[in-house]
Order: sequence, then C-alpha cells, then structure tokens
Amino acid sequence: NLEEFSKSLQNYVWQMLRDNLLAQIAKEKNYYENDWVKQQSKWWKDKIVYSALRNQYANSIELKQSEIVTPMTNDNTTAETMSEELTQKILHKILELKQNVKININKDLLNKISVTSEEDKKAINLYSIKKGGLIPRPAYPSIDSDWAAWQ
Repeated sequence: NLEEFSKSLQNYVWQMLRDNLLAQIAKEKNYYENDWVKQQSKWWKDKIVYSALRNQYANSIELKQSEIVTPMTNDNTTAETMSEELTQKILHKILELKQNVKININKDLLNKISVTSEEDKKAINLYSIKKGGLIPRPAYPSIDSDWAAWQ
C-alpha cells in the first residue's frame, strides 16, 4: 500500500540524516582516530572486498544451458546433473585460483576457533530484530547475506 511505502521511505530518509549527523559528530570528536573504530572500519572494508570478489568468482562459474549434457540413459535428474557439472566447474575454478593466489592458512589457529555452541549447556540463542519498515530485519548490519543468515 502506498501509505506504508511512503512511511517506510520517510523512515529511511530520516535514518540516513541521523547517520550523517552522527558521522559528523564522530568526526568532530575525533572518534575516527580511536583504535577500535579503525579496526571496525578495516573489518567493513574487508567485508566489502570479500563480497565483491565472492560475487565476481560466483559469476565466473555459472553454468550455461549449452554446457549441460543429460544422457538419455542416465537416471540422474536434470537438477542432479546441473549440480554435478557446477561442482566440477567450482573445483576447476578453485584449483585455478590456488595456482594464481598464494594463501597461507594457519590450521592450528583455525582448529582452535569454536564455531558452534551445540554441546555447550549454558549457551542460549538470541535474535535481535528491528521492527520498523516493511519487514522485520536483523538489528545489525551485514554485507554478506550468507553471514547474516548463518546460525
């Protein structure tokens, strides 16, 4: 409905004005020189670069209809065949990237990172939601929709 859309749009404009004023105040108070703010800014820049590269690589491995071969004798469905061929393209792209880009993974450190609290009896799940606008949304920003939906 037009009235709800207009109200939602107006709220977004006010949020942008608020954010601009807060940014001006932060600049006046030299918050941008704070180490924590610098670290957060670096993380956001990393997330933006990650998102751009992720999209670039994902778009470089799309399957075209002409690349899909479905033999009549095979019991696989078209979706299964597409999945297999896409997996092959992804594997080839990963191998190509490994040859072109030097990546060093600290496996000892990586294995120490806890990524689940499934076995932790004291753990609880909390979800913060903003209720304004057309739909409820997470109360924190996330550039990568995969990370925003991760549980």
